Formats: sequence, structure tokens, C-alpha cells
Amino acid sequence: TTFLTFPTLYIMLPHSDDILDILNESPRWIVRIGATVISFILILFLGGTWFIKYPEVLKGAAVVSPDAPTIQVMAKSDGRLMRILVSDGAMVKKGDVLAEMENLSSLDDTRKIEQLLVKGYQFVKNPNTEIVFSGDTLWGGDFQPHVARIEQNYRLYRWLMTDSYYEQKLASIQNQLKAQKKIITVNTQRKSLTESEFRNITAAYQTDQKLLEEGLYSKSEFLKRENEYLEKQRETTGMEEHIIKSQLSVAQLQSEYNSVMFEFETKKRDYLMA
Repeated sequence: TTFLTFPTLYIMLPHSDDILDILNESPRWIVRIGATVISFILILFLGGTWFIKYPEVLKGAAVVSPDAPTIQVMAKSDGRLMRILVSDGAMVKKGDVLAEMENLSSLDDTRKIEQLLVKGYQFVKNPNTEIVFSGDTLWGGDFQPHVARIEQNYRLYRWLMTDSYYEQKLASIQNQLKAQKKIITVNTQRKSLTESEFRNITAAYQTDQKLLEEGLYSKSEFLKRENEYLEKQRETTGMEEHIIKSQLSVAQLQSEYNSVMFEFETKKRDYLMA
């Protein structure tokens, strides 16, 4: 076994003996003064705790800030506060009923009205929705007139949709319209035939008129032909008059139909939106 040996290095500091003397010497006067000061402070502290007494109750103004700030809620109506419906410290959310104010409506009436409003909105969107009323006309308090109007409009709408008055009236007008249009079609065909006959009679009348002027046709025979010509002319004009009257009847019936339909739709809208 081989051992390696290294030379020892000594570092010589200048004035090392003086430094050691300073470090080894005790600063007795600093220690004595420091111990005295510390002891004096401890004695003062202990004496103060013995003689000085702090009151258990302090009087003064203080501001307490909770984590969740308080929100002021304003009543939507005037009156005395009847009862608070939530307990102190309870968690509430927007829209919750917190208290009951003095009024003619009870809290149960309010719940019924809320249910009625929900049914009413459903009825407006879908008129086939059925609403069942209690039959008691005394409930509702301040809302009683509004409840009565809702019930009245609902029943009127139901009557309007189930009664056959408007349906029969509109059907009658439609039948009259169809009849008048058929009359116009028939008269138009008759007018076409009458105009063809009138053209033939006009041609014969003009021929007889020339023969009369040439002395080849008797006056009496010409007068018969002229009467036939005038009669067919009146008949043609009369057919045109009948067609115009039928067209006016169609226009009047169409206007009456639109008026009845407008009245029906207006009542439906009024009963739904009132």
C-alpha cells in the first residue's frame, strides 16, 4: 500500500497576535450596561401589567363591512308591512317574495294570479290551451277586475271559435260569389251568341236598306227588318248591362266577405290581447 503525502500550507496574516487579543478580551462594560437596560425594561413591563387594567367593554363608533354588502329593497306599493316571509340570514335570489304588504289580495291569491298569467301566456301562443277558472268571483283582491276581464275575454274567444255565426255568414257570401260568377260566365256566353246574331241581322239590314234605296224592296218589309235589327241591338246592350251588374254584385260580395273576415279577426285579436 502506497500513501501519498501532501505538504502543509500555512497562511500567515499580519498582526495575527493583535487580532487574537482583541477577540479574546471581553467587553465587560457593554455587557453590564446591556443587561441592566434589558432587566429594567422587563421590570417596567411586568409592573405595568400589574398596575394597568384595561376595561372589558369599550365605547366607541365602529363600521362593520360584511363580505356580502346589504342591498336595499324598495316596496312597489304603499301600506303597512304585514309579515316577513324569509328568516334572518336566509339566502334569497332575485324575484323571491320577501314580505307581504297590507292589501286586499292575500298571498294565496297572488299565487293563483301568477298561475293564471302563465296559463294566459300559453293561451295567447296557443289558443287551444284550456284555462280552468275556480268560479269564485270574490278572490283576487285588487286584481279582481283584471281577473274578471281575463275570464270574460277567454269565454268570449271560446264562444267566437265555437259559434257558427261567422262561419255560416262567410259560407253564405262565398256561395253568392260563386253564383254571381257563374251568372257572369253564362251571360258572357249569351252575349257572344247575341253579338253573332246581331252581326248577321246588321248585314241583312244593310242589304235591305240598299234594296229599299234602289226601289227593289217594299217599305213595310224594310220596317220589319229594321225592328228586328233594333230589338237585337237592345238585347246585345242588355246582355252587357247584366254582365256589368253581376260584376258589381261580385265586388260588393267580396267587400262584404272581407269586412266580415276583418271583424272576425279583430275580435279574435282583441280577446287574445285585451
